[in-house]
Amino acid sequence: MDNDIFRYTPPPVVTGPDFYNQEDKPHLRLAKLQLVLSMSSKNKAKFYLEDITSYQEKIKECSEMISRARECKMLIPTGKDKVNYDMPADMIKYFENHKLSWGSQDDCAHNANEWDFNITSLTNYQETLMNATKQHTIYIEDFMGQYNSYLQGANTSIQQAAQVLAAIAKGQ
Repeated sequence: MDNDIFRYTPPPVVTGPDFYNQEDKPHLRLAKLQLVLSMSSKNKAKFYLEDITSYQEKIKECSEMISRARECKMLIPTGKDKVNYDMPADMIKYFENHKLSWGSQDDCAHNANEWDFNITSLTNYQETLMNATKQHTIYIEDFMGQYNSYLQGANTSIQQAAQVLAAIAKGQ
């Protein structure tokens, strides 16, 4: 399983004369800050969306391996415990690349019980990938909620600034 499930590198902080314009009214400064925060939340969500796409590809690949392992097991005649079927080389490589346990690792000839073990190992890996996908989906929902909240706050601040300017213009 990948160890980088929870990696995150925050985007750079926006600073400089454009952000901290001293002529801005407090409502507009707040609106700018909320826009920066909304973009930060959006960027975080994009990061997790890319990871979900990667996990979905891995889940599809694992599903194909599970199907192939089941086909290999079915090639062994029923009730013949001592009959073996060789594990394909690309499947061995898949197991090794993903650090999965498989049958008797000293040979590639597997009986029905060893194929059951291989299928279980693949299924467990697939469930791990699906759990990571679900967790990342929760993160995306959270970040998009933050994004919407910050945008709404920025909009409210801009509206309040416009009302203040309108009141000043009317002389109130």
